[in-house]
Amino acid sequence: MKVDHSKQEEILREFAQKAIAFDAKIEIAQVSFDGPEENILANVTLWHPDKVDLKLCEKVSGILNEMLDKKDPFKETYTLEVSSLSLTRKLKTPDDFRRAIGETITVKFREKEKPDYTGLLIDWQNDAVTVQQKNKNISTPYAEIKHASIVF
Repeated sequence: MKVDHSKQEEILREFAQKAIAFDAKIEIAQVSFDGPEENILANVTLWHPDKVDLKLCEKVSGILNEMLDKKDPFKETYTLEVSSLSLTRKLKTPDDFRRAIGETITVKFREKEKPDYTGLLIDWQNDAVTVQQKNKNISTPYAEIKHASIVF
């Protein structure tokens, strides 16, 4: 049975927001508090327009660990992990698409008769994704996309 950790994720996100306050460009892309009760992983995934490197992850992890140790908001035992977004990640939310502008992506459609395509993500506005493929811009409503991911 999967345990609902939504309250813990909300608390972790609040603490993480405070931990990244030193740089307004850092965004929290994802927060999860998951795993079996004896081995919970509290994960904070970061994004920065320049890059998220090991040094940044270590800095945020140190600040966040110190804050969590002081307040001790969780009764569960957990391991904290601060990481960057995967290079070949799936794009699920509007923010995922916004963060991926300038990356090569693959788009698959809900309707099977529409052919999949790969190209450079150049824009995300008004719930539409615009991809450049062979010097041609293809604009697709977000609602028609079944799956999109970054190609590495």
